[in-house]
Amino acid sequence: MVAVWATAILGVKGTGVPTVPKALVKEITLVNSFWKSAKNLSPNVASPAATLVKKLKSVFDKAGFKNVHSDNIHLDIWKKFLFIATVSGIGAITRSVFGVMREDKNIRDLLYQTANEIKAVANAKGIPLENKHIEMAIAIVDRMEYNTTASMQRDFMEGKPSELQNFNGYI
Repeated sequence: MVAVWATAILGVKGTGVPTVPKALVKEITLVNSFWKSAKNLSPNVASPAATLVKKLKSVFDKAGFKNVHSDNIHLDIWKKFLFIATVSGIGAITRSVFGVMREDKNIRDLLYQTANEIKAVANAKGIPLENKHIEMAIAIVDRMEYNTTASMQRDFMEGKPSELQNFNGYI
């Protein structure tokens, strides 16, 4: 889908199947499955594909798609990963709703321990994940309604396939 959009919108030419330059494919990531909530993320604004990314962002803006131009795609991915792996992972193994995660000191400590482990792995990989990112992830739990659960947690609790092993197993 991105290749078709980029070809039609940006005038990228290809033969046969529409293609996108490798540099552009490498630098554009669309997150979430719905276009209305898609984020356009790219690394460094000085990259050769920056002009194409800015054009694509402009088209998304005009179409009303929620999108963000990222200056550090790797950090943004790890911030999202930090939240998902921490909250969904702890929610799945404790089967606790967000309200319980807020109130139970032991579970809250597990959230912080997990988040700090993820931060350590990210930092070892050169990703500047910081304590403020951990606090931002935990703040989401604190703002949500008491009985909220994460989708990966629900899948795990219902015996459906989940990303738990992929995400938390990676760490």
